[in-house]
Amino acid sequence: VRQGLVRLGGKEHMVRDFYFLRCNPGHTVRLQKSHFPPEPGLIRGNQKDRGVMYSVICHHTGHGKIPGKSDGKTAWYSWGGKEHQTSDFSYIVIVPPTVYPAPPPAYY
Repeated sequence: VRQGLVRLGGKEHMVRDFYFLRCNPGHTVRLQKSHFPPEPGLIRGNQKDRGVMYSVICHHTGHGKIPGKSDGKTAWYSWGGKEHQTSDFSYIVIVPPTVYPAPPPAYY
């Protein structure tokens, strides 16, 4: 049975209708620590009271690394039926393959 938890209103809610993140062939997923949302950051959506939210991985939560959301300053994650916040997180970034190969080194 496919099921997952989402956070809304400071609580966890069980859902059965969701999608997994997949990349196109050749793309890679990496984590990037930054003081501002990187490009191409993975935009999660909008939240009425906070605006654009980014997909992140929260670090040093006491529960391991946990997926969450961030407004660029603070990140929130769900654990134990509650919503928690942290400032220690990395953005999830999808990196496309190089369109043009790097030029060969110049010989002088």
